[in-house]
Amino acid sequence: MQNAIRLPGWKLSSQTQFPSTRNRVGWLLVWGNLPFVLFLWSCGKNVPDAGPRATGVVTLDGRPITSGTVFFSPKQNGSSAFGVLGADGRFEAYTSMSQKGLAAGEYRVYFATGEAEEDSSGGDPPSRLPRKFTDLAKSGLEVTVSSDGPNEFEFHLKSTDT
Repeated sequence: MQNAIRLPGWKLSSQTQFPSTRNRVGWLLVWGNLPFVLFLWSCGKNVPDAGPRATGVVTLDGRPITSGTVFFSPKQNGSSAFGVLGADGRFEAYTSMSQKGLAAGEYRVYFATGEAEEDSSGGDPPSRLPRKFTDLAKSGLEVTVSSDGPNEFEFHLKSTDT
């Protein structure tokens, strides 16, 4: 036992296996990043809604618009809101990235999609969102958000609307 190192409570020898550097680095990454992960997990928790929730669907000629954004602009003073369209044309309104809902009141509505390009003749291509719906002043769409809810809005747009 001439290769043994004796320390109180320890018996180390040339046969003793220490954790590899790889394992130590792995544990350091796990435990070292734990406070950061917990911080990120807690972000957005207990953030109050901005107001009543508002959801809905947007279709063009009976088919859902699968990408884009719905914008809500208050008719009076207040915060605007937006909703990102999903693959089924549905959206939920947010006042900010972490606050769902919007304040009760009247809003003008318009859209931003990749489907509003004009053709070479200056008109709207078939099955594309007419330009008027991408302009706040021209869309003509308005909704009233109620504090009592439900606030489910359906926008059934026609490509023939100008």
